[in-house]
Amino acid sequence: MNKITLRGVAIGDQFIPKGKAKKVYTVIDFLTTRNMKGEVVEQACVAEHEFLGQKIISRHPFSTIVLNKISS
Repeated sequence: MNKITLRGVAIGDQFIPKGKAKKVYTVIDFLTTRNMKGEVVEQACVAEHEFLGQKIISRHPFSTIVLNKISS
């Protein structure tokens, strides 16, 4: 099975962002924002982690994931 990869990040990659809480996040999707001309304005990753038994979904820049990746 081929992994979908964008800017060196693949769906399923895990990372621990810098900060106080050390939780493992997993990339689940990519977001691409375009303007009316069709030009790409922004790209980001959607990641999830577990907090008190619930799945929390958040948005992260590619640089955070590339710098803090723990598996590929």
